[in-house]
Amino acid sequence: MKKAFALFSTATISLGSLSGADYKGEVETGFLFQDMQDGETDGYAISASIFTKPIVHGGNAPNEELLFAERVGVLDLAYGETDTSFGALAGFEDERKSFGATYTHRQSSSRHGFEFSWNNEESDVTIPSINLGNIFGSSVPIEFEIEFEAIGGGYFYYMDDGFILGVDVLHTEISGNGAGQISAGDGEFWIYGVSARRLFELLNDKWFVVEGGLNWVDTQTSDHIAISLDGIYYFSRETGLSLGVATTDEFDDATIKAGLAHYFKDNFAVEVSISNNDRIEEYGIGGKLRF
Repeated sequence: MKKAFALFSTATISLGSLSGADYKGEVETGFLFQDMQDGETDGYAISASIFTKPIVHGGNAPNEELLFAERVGVLDLAYGETDTSFGALAGFEDERKSFGATYTHRQSSSRHGFEFSWNNEESDVTIPSINLGNIFGSSVPIEFEIEFEAIGGGYFYYMDDGFILGVDVLHTEISGNGAGQISAGDGEFWIYGVSARRLFELLNDKWFVVEGGLNWVDTQTSDHIAISLDGIYYFSRETGLSLGVATTDEFDDATIKAGLAHYFKDNFAVEVSISNNDRIEEYGIGGKLRF
Protein backbone atom coordinates (compact mmCIF):
# COMPACT_ATOMS: atom_id res chain seq x y z
CA MET A 1 0.00 0.00 0.00
CA LYS A 2 1.03 3.60 -0.35
CA LYS A 3 2.91 5.57 2.24
CA ALA A 4 2.86 9.28 2.69
CA PHE A 5 6.62 9.65 2.87
CA ALA A 6 8.77 6.71 1.88
CA LEU A 7 12.10 7.39 3.59
CA PHE A 8 13.98 5.03 5.78
CA SER A 9 14.46 5.08 9.43
CA THR A 10 16.38 6.77 13.36
CA ALA A 11 19.63 8.05 14.28
CA THR A 12 22.32 6.40 16.36
CA ILE A 13 20.26 6.08 19.56
CA SER A 14 21.26 3.05 21.61
CA LEU A 15 19.15 1.91 24.56
CA GLY A 16 20.68 -1.53 24.89
CA SER A 17 19.12 -4.84 24.04
CA LEU A 18 15.53 -5.32 25.14
CA SER A 19 15.25 -8.95 24.05
CA GLY A 20 11.81 -10.38 24.76
CA ALA A 21 10.31 -6.94 25.38
CA ASP A 22 6.88 -5.88 24.19
CA TYR A 23 7.16 -3.12 21.58
CA LYS A 24 4.26 -0.69 21.30
CA GLY A 25 5.69 1.62 18.64
CA GLU A 26 8.75 2.88 16.78
CA VAL A 27 10.45 6.05 15.58
CA GLU A 28 12.34 6.31 12.30
CA THR A 29 14.49 8.84 10.55
CA GLY A 30 16.33 8.75 7.25
CA PHE A 31 18.48 10.83 4.94
CA LEU A 32 18.69 10.74 1.16
CA PHE A 33 20.87 12.17 -1.57
CA GLN A 34 19.89 12.26 -5.25
CA ASP A 35 22.33 12.91 -8.07
CA MET A 36 20.58 14.09 -11.25
CA GLN A 37 21.96 14.99 -14.67
CA ASP A 38 22.02 18.73 -13.95
CA GLY A 39 21.43 18.96 -10.22
CA GLU A 40 21.11 17.27 -6.86
CA THR A 41 18.63 16.76 -4.01
CA ASP A 42 19.21 16.09 -0.35
CA GLY A 43 16.59 15.57 2.32
CA TYR A 44 15.48 13.87 5.49
CA ALA A 45 12.32 12.42 7.01
CA ILE A 46 11.25 11.50 10.52
CA SER A 47 8.24 9.47 11.58
CA ALA A 48 6.59 7.99 14.64
CA SER A 49 4.35 4.91 14.70
CA ILE A 50 2.00 3.50 17.33
CA PHE A 51 0.93 -0.16 17.17
CA THR A 52 -2.61 -1.21 18.03
CA LYS A 53 -1.18 -4.05 20.13
CA PRO A 54 2.33 -4.86 21.36
CA ILE A 55 4.63 -7.13 19.37
CA VAL A 56 7.41 -9.41 20.60
CA HIS A 57 10.45 -10.23 18.46
CA GLY A 58 11.18 -13.89 17.95
CA GLY A 59 7.86 -15.06 16.53
CA ASN A 60 7.20 -16.83 13.25
CA ALA A 61 8.49 -13.98 11.09
CA PRO A 62 11.48 -11.63 10.76
CA ASN A 63 11.47 -8.60 13.06
CA GLU A 64 10.61 -6.32 10.14
CA GLU A 65 7.60 -8.45 9.09
CA LEU A 66 5.88 -8.97 12.45
CA LEU A 67 3.29 -6.21 11.96
CA PHE A 68 2.31 -7.73 8.62
CA ALA A 69 2.46 -11.38 9.68
CA GLU A 70 0.62 -10.93 12.99
CA ARG A 71 -1.93 -8.47 11.53
CA VAL A 72 -1.16 -5.58 13.86
CA GLY A 73 -2.62 -2.15 13.09
CA VAL A 74 -0.42 0.96 12.88
CA LEU A 75 -0.85 4.73 13.07
CA ASP A 76 2.01 6.60 11.32
CA LEU A 77 2.85 10.31 11.48
CA ALA A 78 5.65 11.55 9.19
CA TYR A 79 7.45 14.81 8.38
CA GLY A 80 10.16 15.44 5.79
CA GLU A 81 12.07 18.11 3.90
CA THR A 82 14.02 18.09 0.62
CA ASP A 83 16.12 20.72 -1.14
CA THR A 84 16.82 20.52 -4.91
CA SER A 85 19.28 22.68 -6.84
CA PHE A 86 20.32 22.66 -10.50
CA GLY A 87 23.82 23.61 -11.57
CA ALA A 88 22.67 24.40 -15.11
CA LEU A 89 20.30 27.08 -13.74
CA ALA A 90 22.32 29.15 -11.29
CA GLY A 91 20.18 30.07 -8.30
CA PHE A 92 17.40 27.59 -9.02
CA GLU A 93 16.08 25.98 -5.83
CA ASP A 94 13.09 23.83 -4.93
CA GLU A 95 12.47 23.50 -1.20
CA ARG A 96 9.76 21.05 -0.14
CA LYS A 97 8.16 20.25 3.20
CA SER A 98 5.86 17.28 3.66
CA PHE A 99 3.62 16.14 6.52
CA GLY A 100 1.42 13.07 6.46
CA ALA A 101 -0.56 10.54 8.46
CA THR A 102 -1.45 6.93 7.63
CA TYR A 103 -3.63 4.49 9.53
CA THR A 104 -3.48 0.80 8.67
CA HIS A 105 -6.24 -1.30 10.22
CA ARG A 106 -5.41 -4.96 10.86
CA GLN A 107 -6.76 -7.43 13.39
CA SER A 108 -5.56 -10.97 14.11
CA SER A 109 -9.19 -12.13 14.29
CA SER A 110 -10.08 -10.84 10.81
CA ARG A 111 -8.84 -11.35 7.26
CA HIS A 112 -9.98 -7.84 6.25
CA GLY A 113 -7.72 -4.80 6.36
CA PHE A 114 -8.06 -1.10 5.52
CA GLU A 115 -5.70 1.81 5.02
CA PHE A 116 -6.34 5.56 5.00
CA SER A 117 -3.73 8.24 4.28
CA TRP A 118 -3.43 12.02 4.08
CA ASN A 119 -0.38 13.96 2.98
CA ASN A 120 0.34 17.65 2.43
CA GLU A 121 3.43 18.89 0.60
CA GLU A 122 4.45 22.52 0.06
CA SER A 123 6.98 23.41 -2.62
CA ASP A 124 8.77 26.78 -2.80
CA VAL A 125 10.54 27.17 -6.15
CA THR A 126 12.86 30.13 -6.69
CA ILE A 127 14.78 31.29 -9.76
CA PRO A 128 16.39 34.64 -8.81
CA SER A 129 16.40 35.91 -12.39
CA ILE A 130 15.89 34.61 -15.91
CA ASN A 131 16.41 36.59 -19.07
CA LEU A 132 13.32 36.11 -21.21
CA GLY A 133 14.55 38.60 -23.79
CA ASN A 134 11.94 39.46 -26.40
CA ILE A 135 9.06 38.00 -24.36
CA PHE A 136 9.11 40.47 -21.47
CA GLY A 137 12.10 42.61 -22.39
CA SER A 138 14.12 42.11 -19.21
CA SER A 139 15.22 39.68 -16.55
CA VAL A 140 12.17 38.49 -14.60
CA PRO A 141 12.32 36.99 -11.11
CA ILE A 142 10.20 33.86 -10.76
CA GLU A 143 8.90 32.39 -7.54
CA PHE A 144 6.39 29.54 -7.28
CA GLU A 145 4.46 28.29 -4.29
CA ILE A 146 2.85 24.94 -5.05
CA GLU A 147 0.82 22.81 -2.66
CA PHE A 148 0.04 19.12 -3.09
CA GLU A 149 -2.67 17.53 -0.97
CA ALA A 150 -3.20 13.79 -1.29
CA ILE A 151 -5.93 11.64 0.25
CA GLY A 152 -5.95 7.88 -0.22
CA GLY A 153 -7.66 4.73 0.89
CA GLY A 154 -7.32 1.02 0.35
CA TYR A 155 -8.69 -2.40 1.18
CA PHE A 156 -6.75 -5.65 1.44
CA TYR A 157 -7.68 -9.23 2.25
CA TYR A 158 -5.57 -11.97 3.83
CA MET A 159 -5.97 -14.92 1.50
CA ASP A 160 -3.81 -16.88 3.93
CA ASP A 161 -1.36 -16.12 6.74
CA GLY A 162 1.25 -13.83 5.20
CA PHE A 163 -0.54 -13.43 1.86
CA ILE A 164 -2.68 -10.41 0.92
CA LEU A 165 -4.39 -9.01 -2.16
CA GLY A 166 -5.34 -5.33 -2.17
CA VAL A 167 -6.86 -2.42 -4.05
CA ASP A 168 -6.31 1.28 -3.39
CA VAL A 169 -6.96 4.76 -4.73
CA LEU A 170 -5.11 8.05 -4.24
CA HIS A 171 -6.35 11.52 -5.22
CA THR A 172 -3.94 14.48 -5.33
CA GLU A 173 -4.95 18.13 -5.72
CA ILE A 174 -2.37 20.67 -6.88
CA SER A 175 -2.75 24.38 -6.23
CA GLY A 176 -0.19 27.09 -6.80
CA ASN A 177 0.61 30.70 -7.45
CA GLY A 178 3.54 32.46 -9.05
CA ALA A 179 5.08 35.89 -8.87
CA GLY A 180 5.92 38.00 -11.90
CA GLN A 181 4.54 36.98 -15.30
CA ILE A 182 4.04 33.25 -14.76
CA SER A 183 1.42 31.32 -12.74
CA ALA A 184 1.97 27.89 -11.26
CA GLY A 185 -1.63 26.87 -11.93
CA ASP A 186 -3.88 24.18 -10.44
CA GLY A 187 -4.56 20.55 -11.25
CA GLU A 188 -5.31 17.09 -9.96
CA PHE A 189 -4.60 13.44 -10.67
CA TRP A 190 -5.81 10.02 -9.57
CA ILE A 191 -3.97 6.75 -8.98
CA TYR A 192 -5.88 3.45 -8.91
CA GLY A 193 -3.92 0.40 -7.83
CA VAL A 194 -3.99 -3.36 -7.27
CA SER A 195 -1.30 -5.13 -5.28
CA ALA A 196 -0.23 -8.46 -3.79
CA ARG A 197 2.23 -9.44 -1.05
CA ARG A 198 3.39 -12.88 0.11
CA LEU A 199 5.69 -13.93 2.94
CA PHE A 200 7.26 -17.36 2.45
CA GLU A 201 8.82 -19.21 5.37
CA LEU A 202 11.90 -21.17 4.29
CA LEU A 203 14.10 -23.58 6.22
CA ASN A 204 16.50 -22.69 9.06
CA ASP A 205 14.86 -19.39 10.10
CA LYS A 206 14.99 -17.82 6.66
CA TRP A 207 12.18 -16.05 4.79
CA PHE A 208 11.41 -14.55 1.41
CA VAL A 209 8.92 -11.78 0.57
CA VAL A 210 7.62 -10.99 -2.89
CA GLU A 211 5.28 -8.08 -3.63
CA GLY A 212 4.05 -6.39 -6.77
CA GLY A 213 1.64 -3.74 -7.92
CA LEU A 214 -0.08 -2.21 -10.94
CA ASN A 215 -1.17 1.42 -10.76
CA TRP A 216 -3.17 3.39 -13.30
CA VAL A 217 -2.05 7.03 -13.11
CA ASP A 218 -4.71 9.37 -14.54
CA THR A 219 -3.71 13.03 -14.97
CA GLN A 220 -5.63 15.82 -16.64
CA THR A 221 -3.65 15.46 -19.86
CA SER A 222 -2.53 11.84 -20.05
CA ASP A 223 -2.46 8.48 -18.30
CA HIS A 224 -0.13 5.51 -17.94
CA ILE A 225 0.36 2.27 -16.03
CA ALA A 226 3.05 2.06 -13.33
CA ILE A 227 4.44 -1.41 -12.57
CA SER A 228 6.51 -2.50 -9.56
CA LEU A 229 8.00 -5.79 -8.37
CA ASP A 230 10.05 -6.23 -5.18
CA GLY A 231 11.65 -9.10 -3.31
CA ILE A 232 13.22 -9.35 0.15
CA TYR A 233 15.39 -12.24 1.32
CA TYR A 234 15.83 -12.55 5.09
CA PHE A 235 19.05 -14.32 6.07
CA SER A 236 17.78 -14.27 9.66
CA ARG A 237 15.19 -12.52 11.81
CA GLU A 238 17.54 -9.53 11.98
CA THR A 239 18.87 -9.13 8.40
CA GLY A 240 17.11 -8.59 5.08
CA LEU A 241 18.35 -7.86 1.55
CA SER A 242 15.88 -6.26 -0.88
CA LEU A 243 15.87 -5.85 -4.65
CA GLY A 244 13.17 -4.22 -6.77
CA VAL A 245 12.26 -2.70 -10.12
CA ALA A 246 9.69 -0.07 -11.10
CA THR A 247 8.70 0.99 -14.61
CA THR A 248 5.74 1.97 -16.80
CA ASP A 249 3.69 0.14 -19.42
CA GLU A 250 6.00 1.59 -22.11
CA PHE A 251 9.08 0.05 -20.41
CA ASP A 252 11.15 3.05 -21.47
CA ASP A 253 12.70 3.97 -18.11
CA ALA A 254 13.11 1.43 -15.31
CA THR A 255 14.24 2.21 -11.76
CA ILE A 256 16.35 -0.49 -10.09
CA LYS A 257 16.61 -0.36 -6.31
CA ALA A 258 18.40 -2.36 -3.61
CA GLY A 259 18.60 -2.18 0.15
CA LEU A 260 20.09 -3.87 3.20
CA ALA A 261 18.59 -3.69 6.71
CA HIS A 262 20.00 -5.16 9.92
CA TYR A 263 18.93 -5.13 13.58
CA PHE A 264 22.13 -4.45 15.54
CA LYS A 265 20.15 -4.69 18.76
CA ASP A 266 16.77 -6.24 19.42
CA ASN A 267 15.11 -2.81 19.13
CA PHE A 268 17.49 -0.91 16.83
CA ALA A 269 17.97 -1.36 13.07
CA VAL A 270 19.91 0.44 10.35
CA GLU A 271 19.09 0.45 6.63
CA VAL A 272 21.06 1.53 3.58
CA SER A 273 19.62 1.77 0.07
CA ILE A 274 20.44 2.73 -3.50
CA SER A 275 18.32 3.22 -6.61
CA ASN A 276 19.11 4.16 -10.19
CA ASN A 277 17.42 5.03 -13.47
CA ASP A 278 18.41 6.97 -16.60
CA ARG A 279 17.95 10.31 -14.83
CA ILE A 280 18.52 9.90 -11.08
CA GLU A 281 20.80 8.03 -8.70
CA GLU A 282 19.58 7.95 -5.09
CA TYR A 283 21.41 6.93 -1.90
CA GLY A 284 19.79 6.59 1.50
CA ILE A 285 20.65 5.70 5.08
CA GLY A 286 18.49 5.58 8.16
CA GLY A 287 17.63 3.82 11.37
CA LYS A 288 14.66 2.49 13.34
CA LEU A 289 14.13 2.39 17.11
CA ARG A 290 11.31 0.35 18.63
CA PHE A 291 10.03 1.09 22.13
